[in-house]
Amino acid sequence: MRRQEGPDFDVFYFSDAATKSSMGLYVGHNPGLRSSEAVDVRRQTGRIGVDSLVEWSRWSQGGRHRSETLVHDFYGQSAPRAYAGLLLHIFIAAPAEQDITRMEAAAATLRLERAR
Repeated sequence: MRRQEGPDFDVFYFSDAATKSSMGLYVGHNPGLRSSEAVDVRRQTGRIGVDSLVEWSRWSQGGRHRSETLVHDFYGQSAPRAYAGLLLHIFIAAPAEQDITRMEAAAATLRLERAR
């Protein structure tokens, strides 16, 4: 895992060396969607966490399979004010479609846990 801190956002990068797959998790207000410039984008519904219904966008580019989704209101109504309006942008790249499916399933397990 690697973390990149920006002025008003964070990006977390995860990779699986065995499958050469990677997933990024952007937390901020202005995500850059890559699927908006892609061709032959397929859409598929999914879930992130307990309450967030999402739509995954899948496409192939440069010999790699790609997928991304936006998660609105992941932090919920009871989150501290500083979290209001934050978006999660989850983006995945992998050499095979089944690796995309596996990474999307991993992203679906994300849960917000209160600090102790």
